[in-house]
Amino acid sequence: MQVLSPALRYLLEVAATGSITEASASLRVAASSISRQITRLEQQAGVPLFERHPGGMRPSPAGRLLIEAARRCRAEEERAEAAIAGLTDAARTTVRLAASEGFAAGLLPQVMARFRRAHPRTRFEVHVVEPATATELVREGTADVALTFSLAPQRDVEVLHSEVLPVSAVVADDHPLARRDALWLADLQPHPLALRRSPSTLRQLFDIACSLQQLSFEVAVSSDNPWLLLDVTRHGRLVTLAGRYSVTGPHATGLRLVPLRDEVLQQRVVQVQALAGRHPEPVVEEFVELLVGVLARE
Repeated sequence: MQVLSPALRYLLEVAATGSITEASASLRVAASSISRQITRLEQQAGVPLFERHPGGMRPSPAGRLLIEAARRCRAEEERAEAAIAGLTDAARTTVRLAASEGFAAGLLPQVMARFRRAHPRTRFEVHVVEPATATELVREGTADVALTFSLAPQRDVEVLHSEVLPVSAVVADDHPLARRDALWLADLQPHPLALRRSPSTLRQLFDIACSLQQLSFEVAVSSDNPWLLLDVTRHGRLVTLAGRYSVTGPHATGLRLVPLRDEVLQQRVVQVQALAGRHPEPVVEEFVELLVGVLARE
């Protein structure tokens, strides 16, 4: 079953590969046919859909809008095919999730395991990505649900659950700061830090807070792996930053979260997101209900 027109399929492949030649090889369709279909789409739109460069073809602003719509249409087509196939095996359903790393190795596995105990034939596809990418996967229809951080409203995205998740300091149980009930960011200055390198929401807020207060820190370890940062904090008497969902289960052993009082560090929001206007399958709705319930009780 193919609902998406050949022209839109060619459009998506050219966008993915960056050239008509590569798209032709991937689709096993003549390059001239792909070129004609792209030209026809551009004539219908009245504007170029691609910017032609020596290094390849890049979508124009109008092209990005059409590509995004085509991706959503393709995702709906795939969901319909899966639903039709599932009529002969209604107990087997796939839930597609996108989550940032802290949730993927902390809270989310516990919720998935709990759900599968009640629905043992449910499958999960989990994309572990940066927060903004998780939202984009929902917007383009690749993921049914995103569990991620957000600092601003997102277009075409419905927020099913939202709560503030302040940033805390994380220290070993025997660290001098572990005895404190709460801290200011400035209290961490005498202690070397272990921090994320990538521009995560947590790192963005940390950098803003440092700029506003003119604070500087010794960063002893920087990494994109949050579990390395927790381990080096546990064993190396360093201080890292995290939210409570990232320090759970075995990852919490030997560590203590100490709240930070700085107002800027209270602005991080965790959201459960879905594509606006889409009616999810019953199994997805049930999983979201369980996930939101767990978040509300934590």
